[in-house]
Amino acid sequence: MRIGSDFDKVTFAVGEWQLLEPNAIIGDTVLALVCIGMANSIYQWKTRSPYFNYWIGFFALFGCSLLLGGAGHTLFNYWGVTGKYFSWFSSMISLYLLERAVISEDRNLRRKRWLTSLSKFKVMLLIMAEIIVISMADLSVNPHLGLLVPSIATATSLLIYCGFIAAQLARNVHPSFRYLLWALVSMLPTAVIQGWKISIHPLFDRNDKSHICLLLMLIFFWKSVKGYYTFRTSTYES
Repeated sequence: MRIGSDFDKVTFAVGEWQLLEPNAIIGDTVLALVCIGMANSIYQWKTRSPYFNYWIGFFALFGCSLLLGGAGHTLFNYWGVTGKYFSWFSSMISLYLLERAVISEDRNLRRKRWLTSLSKFKVMLLIMAEIIVISMADLSVNPHLGLLVPSIATATSLLIYCGFIAAQLARNVHPSFRYLLWALVSMLPTAVIQGWKISIHPLFDRNDKSHICLLLMLIFFWKSVKGYYTFRTSTYES
């Protein structure tokens, strides 16, 4: 185990390609397939509700972000830091879609309008902040600086929309929204894992442990969406 610093990146070769971090591409690909499968399942429900449409967008875009993020790790020798740009920006946009999904079911119209404006302002502000970081910081020396803004986006989205707003919806709309709170809780260990750089093995480093937290988050998202769909379907049928 190593705390406070990272192991050297695991290298492997495919033909003449010198690649990095096979664990990253495997973990991100698995999570991406989970996301795309969830998006496809919701699409098959053929509901016109904005709530479910926003979730389709979230899962689809977040899946693409993970897939390209894993490729960015593995092909770092060829793409450099620029190979991470898509995953950084798309992750923030996918979180915006998650926020809009949660907001769409808020019964408090005044709060709904305020939260919608906040969500739009936040995503634009964070995208501009990321552009400034990319333009001004030397990411070739410290590429982790590029993750700072997406990390802030993740923390604020989960705390506000999967925390405070989800708690309101669980009380006033349907209990299935409480799973969004569990999604928030499942991601809390990543702050310690990434902040302290806790890694067990080069093939199971801090990013791999964060993948487990991400998988739990996705499962809780799915339980919330599926539970609410079941409720709405049974309500309409009755």
